[in-house]
Amino acid sequence: MGTATAAGYCNGAGACSNGATMSCMFGCAADGVSCADSCAANTSTCNGAYPSCVDVASTAAHCGTTCSTCSGVTPECVQSKCVQCVNNTECRDFAHYTLSLGPNASCNPSTHLCSCVTKDPGNVLTNPGFDNDTSGWKTASGSAVVFTGADAYACANSKAASINGFSSDGGIQQCAKLAGGPTFYFGAWFFQNPLGCSISYFNNPSCSGTNLSLDGFGDSLPDDGWGILKHTSTAPAGATYALVQCAQWDGMATDIDQIYLNGSNDSF
Repeated sequence: MGTATAAGYCNGAGACSNGATMSCMFGCAADGVSCADSCAANTSTCNGAYPSCVDVASTAAHCGTTCSTCSGVTPECVQSKCVQCVNNTECRDFAHYTLSLGPNASCNPSTHLCSCVTKDPGNVLTNPGFDNDTSGWKTASGSAVVFTGADAYACANSKAASINGFSSDGGIQQCAKLAGGPTFYFGAWFFQNPLGCSISYFNNPSCSGTNLSLDGFGDSLPDDGWGILKHTSTAPAGATYALVQCAQWDGMATDIDQIYLNGSNDSF
């Protein structure tokens, strides 16, 4: 709260006095000598809850025009609204445990909402985490991919895809437009049974005809549970698209999740 001092005056008889000092409820005006008649932008007296103008745009203790206290799963004040997060760490703390987003939860910098994990901009694959469905993916025969199981990152709001062995209906695949490169980083979480994958490079958007090169790789798990298959691949000159395929190699089934083909860094 600021103060203003009125101008002194003389009574014409040789007696002068100092100006009176007064408190400024809304702070000082722009001239620096008088009181403002309203709060500045992004501040408020909160309908009398505070006797002077306080920040209501970014302070969790008094957020918005009603001076709400931001707490629980919305502990931050951003643009006068209580929001879930401003960084990834907040989405993973105890206060957000009830959201069941798993240890890899992340904060969307635009919406300030927590989610299971945010896809890296360098990941060229569509729907790589199977958060709501299997859109963007198909089997080797073109049939639908089964949406099932628990999320690899232990997120209750997301699931995985179920795939079987290398048969006419086996595996999962997606043709993706390349970005970055020519070095590409591949990664995929898989459950219990061995996984084999390949990256075929093409110069057409249907990933059809003779490929420019084929890179195959795989991995097995020593114990039951989730594991990650990682591989680094180099795209040949002229490659603009890649067909990513994965399947379980001995005729059994496995779940697959959080797949990436990233031309920028080794990250989902």
